[in-house]
Amino acid sequence: MVEEAPRLHHCRFGFRSFVWRIVDRCHRRVRKAHKGNRIQQAEAVEKKAAAFTSGSLLPNEADDTVNAAVQESNENKKRKHKERLNENTRRADFVGARPMSPAELKSKTVFVEKDVETKHAVALRTFVDTHRLNIVSQRVDADCFVVANPASPGSRIATVAALVGGYVASIEAFLRGRGVCFHHVPALEINPRKLWASKQVKKKRKAQWKITKHLVKNHPRSRWKLIKKSSDFASMKANAIAKRKGATVVGIVLGDDEKAATPSCMTFDEFILKNTKISRRTSTSTSPSLSIINIIFTIIMIIVIVKATHGRGVPHEASQIRAELNDYGMEARLSGWQHWRS
Repeated sequence: MVEEAPRLHHCRFGFRSFVWRIVDRCHRRVRKAHKGNRIQQAEAVEKKAAAFTSGSLLPNEADDTVNAAVQESNENKKRKHKERLNENTRRADFVGARPMSPAELKSKTVFVEKDVETKHAVALRTFVDTHRLNIVSQRVDADCFVVANPASPGSRIATVAALVGGYVASIEAFLRGRGVCFHHVPALEINPRKLWASKQVKKKRKAQWKITKHLVKNHPRSRWKLIKKSSDFASMKANAIAKRKGATVVGIVLGDDEKAATPSCMTFDEFILKNTKISRRTSTSTSPSLSIINIIFTIIMIIVIVKATHGRGVPHEASQIRAELNDYGMEARLSGWQHWRS
């Protein structure tokens, strides 16, 4: 019995570890199943929120979770839109792009914001007369807009730029060719839409609605149509939702109170935000920053010193290159540059 005790103890230990391994494996499977369920539920809520936003989901099918997801999605879209229009966040994306040159502006019509025109009257008059540009007084007739802040150009210019496209540029980009310039993609030409607006929108947002109505009706490449009666909008929206094409019928209301009564509609700000699309290939924020120029200059100087030290037969490890820079300074850089050129 004494000799068999270690073996029994070993068996008990092995059985215990075996049981713990089984329990741990079961716990892992349970946690994995719970994680999968949470992911599936989150995806289902996101799909319902997207369907609710596009108008494919009926109001009675949306619960509090879907409404909260829709609200969070709208806030994220607004935040991303502001970041996308922010000069600092767009700088890295548009280095190397440029605003339009005077030769390109000759074929465009230009609208200058009143505050900008007052502040830079002499420079604008000289630039326009020199290059014989076509300045217009109506926003709906312009292809290029010169504003103080292209990221926030004003409600009427934002409406025109979102619907028919065009360039929204700062005064620096317009006069000197270096600055912020956004190229908007025309929404009227992309997808066909049927548009309706409530009476409150036509009354409180009169200027914006007048511009929208004029462009939808009179723009030569417009693929949109207007809906006059609210009853026609309700029937068209219901038919579009039944066909899973609720986004093709758009309703605009004044605010959140009116939107609560008609959840398949959007406010005017949401309408402009959704239809504002900026082309990244033909937009720019600023010219290359000084830090980038300094980095390029430093790289060139290091190459010059390496070639200069190599020509004198000195080993060119990193420490010796730094010593060359410290000992000789700018004279070594210039002499190295001359040696490299020769």
